[in-house]
Amino acid sequence: IAAATSMPVASFDVRTWLASVHPSLAQYGDVLVGNGFETKDVLRTLTDSDLRDIGVALLGHRRQLILAV
Repeated sequence: IAAATSMPVASFDVRTWLASVHPSLAQYGDVLVGNGFETKDVLRTLTDSDLRDIGVALLGHRRQLILAV
């Protein structure tokens, strides 16, 4: 039986992803990570209300984030 080897898993970086969606969204990287939105799966659960609660005030930015996930 061959020993299983671990393959490196490509990590997901919220800050890099935000900047790739739109440079103006990069400012929300720390607040998203600080509130536990660090993975793609968790980001997919974001709601407009969540974004308002964590300080994303601009409606256009909230819509861009929701559409991107």
